Amino acid sequence: MNSTPQFSARRVSRTYVQSYPAAPAAVFPLHGPIEEAKWAAGWDPQMIHCAQGSTAAGSIFITRHNGAETVWVNTAWDPGAGRVEYVHMTPNRDVTEIRIRVSGPQAGPTRVEVTYTWTGLSEAGNNFVETHTEDRFRQWMGDWEEELAYYLRTGEKLVR
Repeated sequence: MNSTPQFSARRVSRTYVQSYPAAPAAVFPLHGPIEEAKWAAGWDPQMIHCAQGSTAAGSIFITRHNGAETVWVNTAWDPGAGRVEYVHMTPNRDVTEIRIRVSGPQAGPTRVEVTYTWTGLSEAGNNFVETHTEDRFRQWMGDWEEELAYYLRTGEKLVR
């Protein structure tokens, strides 16, 4: 008889809609791992495998933040449909699914819907998942929106 309590993963999903006064064709590529480094503070991916280029589905890269190494897989890259998807895993902490939908008229403005779903892999991971409150997510996505909008306007990274 096993007296160890069974682990129950915590899962949280959040969605945020961004808006940019630019064409979808200008906004979409900026969600690739290499292009994102042009505008996103602290973003420095290390490419591990490029399946027909860094933005192709099947490409793999690593990021490091606060001492944690995270492995990313690009699971969808479809400019025609405005769809980008990633799954990333930080060992012993969480698996995160990211869905990005870029849409709008050819000349803009562009609507970007970003959905993150975090799943804990341990009790520490569940604690990490719990930190992703609606308020924290909105703040983070608002910062992301501000950084990308600044880049679209100036061609430079926003320095905070």
